[in-house]
Amino acid sequence: MSVCSEQTFRIPAFSGSSTLNLVWTLETGFCLYRVRCAVPIKILIADDHEIVRRGVRHILKSRPDWEVCAEAANGLDAVAAVKRLQPDVTILDISMPVMSGLDAAREIARLNLPTRVLIFTMHYSKDLLRVFHDEGVRGYVLKAHAAQELIQAVETLLRGNTFFHSDEGMPEAQERPTYSRKPLLLRQRLEAGLRLVCGLLLGIAQSAFQDEARLNWVMPS
Repeated sequence: MSVCSEQTFRIPAFSGSSTLNLVWTLETGFCLYRVRCAVPIKILIADDHEIVRRGVRHILKSRPDWEVCAEAANGLDAVAAVKRLQPDVTILDISMPVMSGLDAAREIARLNLPTRVLIFTMHYSKDLLRVFHDEGVRGYVLKAHAAQELIQAVETLLRGNTFFHSDEGMPEAQERPTYSRKPLLLRQRLEAGLRLVCGLLLGIAQSAFQDEARLNWVMPS
């Protein structure tokens, strides 16, 4: 079979992870096609805490076809990175210096780029959910649920859908005006950070155990 021409196209439905090759044959005059995964999914992580970014990166690396293309410690740097790299998914913390995650989401929406914004937060409220929709956010994940939901959320956004179902059925806590919520918020931030650290350490320990097991198999004592 003689190949007359071959063209490669990017498939939007596959979110940049695949390419489509169309081959025009001289004898038959019809097109063959083959799909090959060549371009990794690009993900940007923005959070002002390095340990949180490290934990998110550790969770995402379970998908070999996903690539963390950049990290940012504030919303302004996140917006600049989105302009430069045009990631498929941008994961934004809400509380960041210089520019908040919500302000960054608003700026990213104005860029009219194909990147999907996923908010990574510790708090859920119906009011906040309405703000997410208004700012062009495609989904959100609670930091306490990162290990269970982050991969699923990114996959959902890559399919062109939204991810807002987490905790929507939970009743909102009634705020007591006579008490300050700062100690509670601080404790929640610490607990979320500890969960991420524990998950990171567990993954490192598992990797070390697997490496040692492979060495013992190759070099028995």
